[in-house]
Amino acid sequence: MGWTDDPDAALVRAEGNGRKALSIDDNNLGAHVLLGRIYIFRGEYDQALDELRRAVDINPSDPEAQSGLADVLLWSGDPMGAIKALRDATRVQPILSAADSINLGAAYILVDRPRDAIATMGRAVQRYDQNPYVHAMLAGAYAAVGQMPDADAEAGIVKRLLPSFAAKDFATQLRDQGQRSKLVATLQQAGL
Repeated sequence: MGWTDDPDAALVRAEGNGRKALSIDDNNLGAHVLLGRIYIFRGEYDQALDELRRAVDINPSDPEAQSGLADVLLWSGDPMGAIKALRDATRVQPILSAADSINLGAAYILVDRPRDAIATMGRAVQRYDQNPYVHAMLAGAYAAVGQMPDADAEAGIVKRLLPSFAAKDFATQLRDQGQRSKLVATLQQAGL
């Protein structure tokens, strides 16, 4: 995210520190979450699943572990699992981050529950009004249910906030190409 001149080296150091922490205490929740997040970033979803499931086993009430698990479940092709993990996260931390809201909206669209995506993204827009991706997901959800005036309005906000937004470049982390195509098509239907 621009906080270091050498992100690859920072990830290698972070991974080393996570592994060192686990060599001292295999129940170190933070180390499992850290490693899981690193593996997500690298696209190593199977390893990320292992680490984040272990983190949730250690503490099912940890919102970071649940959020990380939801991320990797969504990106690896299990949107229903992502929905469940994010529901679990909201039991201990009721307000989702913008990223978690976007992921939950995407999961709802992928499992053909666009009205749930509209409800989720409507709440997210109230908190994260300047986030173009929140508006993009809401635009897609509106398009999925045929509410084109609402979809057009949200797409207009996206274009104002992030003129370079292109649906074809969205959700590149999704491993399942069919799911990615579905999400991109929904955004394109909304005019993005």
